[in-house]
Parts: sequence; structure tokens; C-alpha cells
Amino acid sequence: METNTYLVLRIRDAAASFDALQPSVRGAGAAGGRGAAVDYHIETSALDEQDYRELRQDRAVAVIAQPMPVGLIAPLAGDPAAAEPAPVDGATWGVHVTGALQSPHVGHGVTVAILDTGIDRDHEAFRGIELVAKDFTAEGDGDQDGHGTHVAGTIFGQATGGIRYAVAPGVRRALIGKVIGATRSATTKEIIDAIQWAVDGGAHIINLSIGFDFPGLVRTWTERGMPVDLATSRALAQYRDNVRWGTAAAITGSHNSQKRGCSSGAAGRLSGMCTTSQPGSISRIQAWRQVPGMGSPGLLHTRTDRRSQQRMANCAR
Repeated sequence: METNTYLVLRIRDAAASFDALQPSVRGAGAAGGRGAAVDYHIETSALDEQDYRELRQDRAVAVIAQPMPVGLIAPLAGDPAAAEPAPVDGATWGVHVTGALQSPHVGHGVTVAILDTGIDRDHEAFRGIELVAKDFTAEGDGDQDGHGTHVAGTIFGQATGGIRYAVAPGVRRALIGKVIGATRSATTKEIIDAIQWAVDGGAHIINLSIGFDFPGLVRTWTERGMPVDLATSRALAQYRDNVRWGTAAAITGSHNSQKRGCSSGAAGRLSGMCTTSQPGSISRIQAWRQVPGMGSPGLLHTRTDRRSQQRMANCAR
């Protein structure tokens, strides 16, 4: 019988339950509407149809999802005739409008992880920065697209030509996970592996610019002989399961511990997709701008206003 790979979020607390419409995973002893700490485990399993049906009946399993392909959220092409905004106070317009110039925090002691298209190690903006890279696409290191290099430069690149381009030029260590390749991109399984790699590597902040590749998934099923309506229905179900899986993982971890006002999962476990309050855990900061996509409630798009910078600094201490 044919088997498929599934992501499984298993709740080890037999008294715990998960409802995607509720704000938390409820454990034994939960009071006041808040979820108690819940012990959970993320696993990948190869299941045939019968195994899948049996596992869905397991009360210890919160969510099961078949991995879904993801793709880069690429920026829109600008008008080539448009003039580049003039630098302000020795920095690009973007650094100026975020308020980064007025912040006392520049990233000292913070490790940033970027899960994107890779990085151009030889770019002068990354001189003096320790770059730890890992490829999750099987294409090898490097950045054939340029998007990952651009993101890295925006976050922690060093000044070039006397102009500051980055919001956090004090960062001296970065984890670069290549999850988007020229011919192959990751699925939600590899994204989870990449996030866990970043957590294990001591990342305080994890940046992603990805979303579900729904059209690509429909195309995959139709290329395998499915009628378009059936392929679309199956892709929608897969999308739903991945959203519920990400929601459950984020909510479970975000209620497990607190540190200086930053919710986080227990050490060594995956929870949300924003910043980590300590190496080995990821937390979910709702104040950050998020858009619909992978994870819960969505993709991480860093925002560098003063409130976010202060919260990032508190988490990194």
C-alpha cells in the first residue's frame, strides 16, 4: 500500500486537548481561560491510508498534516525609471523610516537566522560576520536568486560606501538556511527542520519570506493525473491541515513558559516563528506584522519600530 510522509504533533499530556478555534492548548489544571504547560512532540511519519485513519483517532495526536510546498514571496518589480531615495543622515531611506537610527540597539550579542535563498558570502557587506550556512534544497550553498543576500544585508549588512543599509549592523553571527533553490524549494517539513536547526544553533531571531505554493501543489496533483477540481480540493485540504498544524505548534509552545514578557517554548522544542527568548526555544511575538501564509498566525516579516526593537533586546538579554 502506498505511503506518504506526514507531520504529526503529538500531545504527551493525556488530559490536554486542542481546538483550532480556541486561543490555547488546554492542559490538566488549566484555569482562568489560560492553557497550562503542555508536553508535546513533533515527529515525521510515513503512513499508508489505514495508518493515517488510525492515527487520526489517537487522542494524543493534536494535528496531522501532509507537508506542503512553499515558495518565495518575491518583491514586486519597481519602476526602473524611479529615482532611488536619497540617504538620510548617512543611512538609506529604509533605515531612516524604521526609526533604527534613533534606537540604542544595533544587534550586539544577537544571532539572526535567515531562511531564504542563501547568501553571497563574498559580498563586502558581510565582512567580519560569522556566517553559518546549511542547505535544505540539495542544490548546495550560495544564492542564485539574490533575495536572501538582500534580506541579510537589510538586517545586518555593514556600511558600504559610507552608507548604512542595515537596521542591526551590530550583529556578528548569522545562521543562513537555504530553503528556496533555483529548481527546488522546501516543503513545510524542511521549513520545520530549518527552524529547528536555527533554534539549536542559538538563533534569537528567525526571518522567513515564504508562503504556501498552492498553485504549485494543484499543478503537482494534476500532473499526476487528477482532474483539476479534485486536485484543487485535495490541495485545499492539505493547506487547511498545514495551517492547523502550524497553529497548534505555535500555540502549544507559546504557552509553555515566559521570560521578560516574551512567550516561548521549552528548550529544544519548536513553537512559534518569530523570536527566541533563549537558545533552544522560539517565541511568538504578536506585535510583529504578520501576513497570511505558513505558520501561525502567518509569516514573519520583521518590523523595526522602537517597541519591537525593545522587545527583541529584552528577549536577547
